[in-house]
Amino acid sequence: MAATGPSGTLILVFEEALDATLLPEYSKFSVTVNGAVHKVTGLSVSGSNLLVELDSSFASGALVRLVYTDPARNQTLAVQDIAGNDVSSFNFSKLAINDGTGTQVSVWLSPAVVSESTA
Repeated sequence: MAATGPSGTLILVFEEALDATLLPEYSKFSVTVNGAVHKVTGLSVSGSNLLVELDSSFASGALVRLVYTDPARNQTLAVQDIAGNDVSSFNFSKLAINDGTGTQVSVWLSPAVVSESTA
């Protein structure tokens, strides 16, 4: 998972392509930067990347915390791969660092966060 700061966008990088058509409600995400709550204002998918737009940007050195709550197993409006497998609830906290190209936080989600559908 990577997070970029200057634009106020978190980029969550998964190991599998995600479904771009059925995304969860913004309320399923909780984001704080240095302890201050930030609203999610947009969600989009590009391949295996989930882009989470925030209401404002953050600077290098900021502590970014994101929590995602899976609405329930096998729901259509959830973060899921293209086969329809829901991503399990997760959270992370990382310091935003400047790599010379912008503010970034690098964390990878393991395949274990994807739960198989049970139909």
